[in-house]
Amino acid sequence: MSSSAQGIPGLPDLTHPIELVQFGTQALKASLLLVFLVVALGVAIAASIFFACLLTLTYLARVMNAQLGWTLISIILLFLTWGLGASRSASLAAIICTIAGAVLPIFGLLIPFSGLTLSLAGLLSAVWLAVRHWYGWYSLHPKDQRL
Repeated sequence: MSSSAQGIPGLPDLTHPIELVQFGTQALKASLLLVFLVVALGVAIAASIFFACLLTLTYLARVMNAQLGWTLISIILLFLTWGLGASRSASLAAIICTIAGAVLPIFGLLIPFSGLTLSLAGLLSAVWLAVRHWYGWYSLHPKDQRL
């Protein structure tokens, strides 16, 4: 075979089935690594926003009531959370998870009725799962229109 017909050095010849399968598995491994990296980055961004809210509450509580400060911060947090969903149902799921997992538990630590507030957060999570089960909202459909 002449040197001009060998192709580009270092790239697999995808006309052979074995090399095509090997190239496909390498591409799949690279795409899975990219997915894990994107998910980790998303979790890191969400966690950093939450801890920034807690840090803001720490310094805001010096000049105003902590419950009022967390209410204001929670409104901003919920506004930022709304943009996480690609569809209306995904945005609604993000809002409900933020209320149940971030807003209400911090209120539970700030007010004297902490058991009641944390129970409300658990109840909201359970109701959300029950509604998803009863209405068959297991997958978030991309055809939902964005608000």
